[in-house]
Amino acid sequence: MISMGANDKHEATYHGGEFTPDTATIRTFYTSDTDGNPIPGRAAQFNRWLETVRAEAKTEALNEVANAFQYKAWNELIQGSLQDRLRVAQPITAWLRARANQSQEEK
Repeated sequence: MISMGANDKHEATYHGGEFTPDTATIRTFYTSDTDGNPIPGRAAQFNRWLETVRAEAKTEALNEVANAFQYKAWNELIQGSLQDRLRVAQPITAWLRARANQSQEEK
C-alpha cells in the first residue's frame, strides 16, 4: 500500500498539490503483496523496467541538449562566420548525439 507522509498530506490538502510517490514507494508497491511480503521475481522486473525508463530519459535529454546547443551555438554563442560556428559546434553536437545513441543501445 502506498502511504503519504505528513508533508505530502499537508501539501495535497492545503495547497492543492497532488501526491507523487517516489521510486522506493513504487518499488515496494510493485514488489510486495498486500501483506508486505516480497513477490518472487518482481524486484528484477522492476529494476529492468526502471533502467529502461532511465536510459530513455537520458537519450531524450542528450538529444535535446544537442539540438539546443546546435541552434544556440550557430546563432549566439560562437562568434564569427558560419564556417567557424560549424567547426566548433559540430564536434560537440556529434559527441552529444553519440552519447545519446550509446545510452539507447545500453537499454
